[in-house]
Amino acid sequence: VKYRYITSDAEVTISSDDSSTVLYEGDSTTAQTLTATLVGTPSGSNNVTLVIDAPVDLTLSGAAVTQVSADDNTYRLTLDASTTSATFTVTAPVVADSYGVTETATLTYATVSSDTKFNGLTVPSTDFTVSENIATFSVSDVTYSSGTNVAEGSSSKTATYTITAAGIG
Repeated sequence: VKYRYITSDAEVTISSDDSSTVLYEGDSTTAQTLTATLVGTPSGSNNVTLVIDAPVDLTLSGAAVTQVSADDNTYRLTLDASTTSATFTVTAPVVADSYGVTETATLTYATVSSDTKFNGLTVPSTDFTVSENIATFSVSDVTYSSGTNVAEGSSSKTATYTITAAGIG
C-alpha cells in the first residue's frame, strides 16, 4: 500500500496590536486594529474572502472591509496573491442592551475561495471585552437669589444649580 500525503500551506491568521485593551462603547480612542494575513498564496487569480460575523456590540471599518449585511452585522475582507494582508479596526458603538456593565463580544470568521486550499478554512475567533461607557454626573453648588433658602410657593426667591454629565457615549 502506498500513501500519498498532500499538504498545503493555506491559512488565514488574525493578529492584533493590543488584544488586552477594553473597548468602551462610544469611545473610538479604545479601538483595536486587527490584521488578517494569508499564509500561502492562492492559485491563479483566486481571491480569498474572509467573512466576518460581528455581534451588534462591535463595528468594523477599514479600506479593505465591506459591510455585507447591516441586519446581521456581517462584513467581508478580500485578499489575493498580491494583497496578502489587510488591517481593519474594531470599535464598540453605543448599544442599548441588558448584558451588563462589561461583556465579551466575539468576531467569528469563515473563508470562501475558488482555490480549494483556502475555501472553508477554520480561523480562530477573536474575543473583545466591551465595557459600557457609564456617564458621571456632578452638581454645582447651589446659589440663592437672596438669603440661604427658598420659601415654598414663592417665585421671588430662587435657587440655581447646574448638573453636568461627562462620559456620555
